[in-house]
Amino acid sequence: MIYSLKGKIVYKEEGRIAVEVGGIGFWVFVPRLFSRKLSLNQKISLFCFFSPETFELYGFATQEELFFFQLLNTVPQVGPKIALKLISNLGFSSLAEAILKEKAEFLSKKGGVGTKTAFKIILELKEKLKKAKFKVGKESRLEWEEEELLKEALKNLGFSEKELVKVVDQVILKPATLEEKIKLALRLLAQKLKSKS
Repeated sequence: MIYSLKGKIVYKEEGRIAVEVGGIGFWVFVPRLFSRKLSLNQKISLFCFFSPETFELYGFATQEELFFFQLLNTVPQVGPKIALKLISNLGFSSLAEAILKEKAEFLSKKGGVGTKTAFKIILELKEKLKKAKFKVGKESRLEWEEEELLKEALKNLGFSEKELVKVVDQVILKPATLEEKIKLALRLLAQKLKSKS
């Protein structure tokens, strides 16, 4: 059983990285927002969950995040892929808040799971999270909220979800205000439109 990994990132893509440890490379699935912050050749330490059914590794920055992921996996019919999808779509803080405040509709709509699954997650985990006094930083939640606001602003200006994906990824982590990110995204979208014409 692998509990943690410490090594160098030799490959990365959205939601997945390859970590080299002692000459051996490990594929590790990680939350989407977390993967965006990482760079090639960066040294990294991860707390890991190993899925014996699929022989896949899932990695997290802290023990608290790993604990939350493991809790999600205790819910019937919620495996590691659905658990990671929820974390990637919502961020740890928003997901914990949705469970504790019983926001099933929010969990289903934004988390990307069915209504029955959302209610089941709340039923199974609300008291467990309370007892564990689960705490995570606000960073994941703030980034997720800002990403949604950025997307909504650009959609309101007439751009499609397909047009936005790569542009939002390019600007979301830049040290700028939301207004500045919207302006930068618009410049990038304008450049793309010019190159097509």
